[in-house]
Amino acid sequence: MSILSRYTAREILSHLAGVMVIVLAIFIVRRFADFLSDAAEGSLPSHVLLHLLGLRTVMALPSLLPVGFYVAVLLGLARLHEDNEMTALAACGVPARRIYAAVIAASLLAAVVAGGVSFWARPWAAVMFHVVRDQAAREAGMDQLSPGRFYELESGSEQAVFAEARSAADPRFVENVFVQLRDSKGVAVLFAARAVEQIDLQRGYRFLRLLDGYRYDLGAGSETFDITHYEELTIRTPLEAVTPGSTQDHSLSALALARSADPEDAAELQWRLASPVSMFLLGLLAIALSRFSPGTGRYTTLFVAVLLYLAYSQLLGTVKKWVANGLCSPWPGTWAVHALCLATAVLLLAANRPDDLGLRRWSAAIGLPSRAKPRPEING
Repeated sequence: MSILSRYTAREILSHLAGVMVIVLAIFIVRRFADFLSDAAEGSLPSHVLLHLLGLRTVMALPSLLPVGFYVAVLLGLARLHEDNEMTALAACGVPARRIYAAVIAASLLAAVVAGGVSFWARPWAAVMFHVVRDQAAREAGMDQLSPGRFYELESGSEQAVFAEARSAADPRFVENVFVQLRDSKGVAVLFAARAVEQIDLQRGYRFLRLLDGYRYDLGAGSETFDITHYEELTIRTPLEAVTPGSTQDHSLSALALARSADPEDAAELQWRLASPVSMFLLGLLAIALSRFSPGTGRYTTLFVAVLLYLAYSQLLGTVKKWVANGLCSPWPGTWAVHALCLATAVLLLAANRPDDLGLRRWSAAIGLPSRAKPRPEING
């Protein structure tokens, strides 16, 4: 690798590090707020939040890496233009295509990394995320309960629990607990001065022990009710089974996805391929945009670049959904969006300084106006 290539790669990597720190920080803050909301509702234990956040971040990397690399290339090339380093290189007889070749090489290397994350790291993280989340929700007990809120003892059941406060002497216990049990025979309302929950993972049950309370049984259609005082009453509820079936397509290998006739599997395969392909195409588009109206400043170019990226990413997501729902054929599928991005980059390259990349004859052939100035003739 030449000194010029190493310098260009170092410039891109320095900007990539800064951009990814900002992108990941925004992503982590947003996701962490969602997890905190689930923890506050008692559906997730607080000790698994960081674990889930890390797995969710790995799952998002195939989508975050291309945009980070795209912005890094734009900022790196913009700095070279603004500091007149490109002009100095041209004065020394170094063509701009050598810089662009280094950027393309970096794009190919970044595409390989993104492919590894998309095809191996993301499926693993998706499966682990759902396993950890479902297992944590399955084992969450009264210690995660926030006083003053209603909770279902079993998802989708007719059993609900409400606790007024947590015991100051022993945080495992909650005080002034109300439980509603509803079935075909009627409704039963239980009150307990204190309650504690125990979970038996081997047997697959959770046991809610109610201490020193009353049971009010209201029969169906009856105007009377029975009152029973008890010192201790235990309610047994089966633990919900962990069913990570919704992540089956994420855990399948690329070969299994390619052999499958299911449209959702075809969409998942194209989505995995989108990350490395986007990494290369966005690098090419960044090169084209860096040569487009260089006098307007880096932030104007960055604004146009963001608009193009938003259009590209939205089209990818929309077409992926169409393929998954059977509204669009897997071929070309998302490849049509990639082709549109490639065509945009090539047209911009041909229309702006085509001599830098040897595209002068191509722009003339398709009738595009060239921004390149003719070289002055030297007599003698």
